[in-house]
Amino acid sequence: MTMTKTASQLPDFLVIGPPKAGTTSLYRYFKTHPEVYLSPIKEPRYFAFAGNGPVDGGLHGNVRKVWRIEDYRRLFEARTTEAVAGEMSPQYLYSQHAPGAIRTLIPDAKLIAILRDPAERAYSHYCHNRRDGREPLADFAAALDAEEKRISEGWWASYHYRNQGYYTRQLKRYLGLFPREQMLILVFDDMVADCQGFLRRVCSYLGVDENHPFDTSERDNVTFGIPRTFLLRRILRSAAPAKRAIRRTVPLKMRSSLFHWFSKLIWAPKPEFQPALRAQLVSKFKPDILELQQIINRDLSPWLRC
Repeated sequence: MTMTKTASQLPDFLVIGPPKAGTTSLYRYFKTHPEVYLSPIKEPRYFAFAGNGPVDGGLHGNVRKVWRIEDYRRLFEARTTEAVAGEMSPQYLYSQHAPGAIRTLIPDAKLIAILRDPAERAYSHYCHNRRDGREPLADFAAALDAEEKRISEGWWASYHYRNQGYYTRQLKRYLGLFPREQMLILVFDDMVADCQGFLRRVCSYLGVDENHPFDTSERDNVTFGIPRTFLLRRILRSAAPAKRAIRRTVPLKMRSSLFHWFSKLIWAPKPEFQPALRAQLVSKFKPDILELQQIINRDLSPWLRC
């Protein structure tokens, strides 16, 4: 079908988060689906900051985002015959502003949330920031201890490791404005266990071909370790074109061996996620997890392990 200009300038669906729960991989997979148009900017973040200028992101500096409605609409101008259009901004789930902003502009949009074990998500987010040189504290426990002070000082949500894990309170903000059937709430564990089945479920929800041959041989944005030096970190962050070329030209088996050799050379191991620290986090998350089970009708007992 041919889309009208008006219809093509706003998304039909949003992946709302949270961070470190497979959104980057999902974006790459669906970029290959001919019936799906995705924003050329992976994380526009428009609904988290609509109408507001750049904000202080702590070590992030000014947080990059699309905040003017004309710029947001422009992201979808290239849509032509795709059945659905969407964007993926993991910040939307945690944002107090986003649910109301979405309800005002695109009240019929389909919403997708992928929830991950909140303790593991917090740890992964911390390691991601350490990998990218954004987190100055070399100890996860210290970063958790600093969280409330950072929040009071206005640090960007990327440093709210623990607070982003209270999914029930975040989902309730959406369920107070949108009917339950307008939200697809998934669990990251299923994406890991059966990625193809997981993607078919998303396709079914979006109303597009479930038999599209997704290449799920690689996962994106996985934090394997911490660069041994800041120089290496800068080199790695500037090497994206080379990495894309390798992905296109080097066979998967050889690429895997090359990757493991290179990883040992440049990456120091991730800091250990201490069992005692996980137990502390699980204790804080437990009431939220137990309530979440009822909302999504899913056994989440693996998240309660210590």
